[in-house]
Amino acid sequence: MRTLNHAHTAITMSPKDPIYGLDGAVPDCGHYDDEAARSNCQSGTNVLYGERNLFDDAPPGTMRRGTFNPDFPGMMDKMAAFIAKAITAQN
Repeated sequence: MRTLNHAHTAITMSPKDPIYGLDGAVPDCGHYDDEAARSNCQSGTNVLYGERNLFDDAPPGTMRRGTFNPDFPGMMDKMAAFIAKAITAQN
């Protein structure tokens, strides 16, 4: 999914989320002051997702802030198993 890492706020977001997911409607490119770099970040198909600690080492316009959890389905499976186990333990 072209992810290197992601923001802590991304943990609860699915890659399929229409706003913040993979190629969602709102790419987080506010870290670029240069218009050309920001434009490439927003519309480029070859960008990577990562947290701001990686931006200084990447070519301008190639990094979007990681706004989704690439392991969202796995996380949901683990949460469902935890809840099922907790409910079983109470009964």
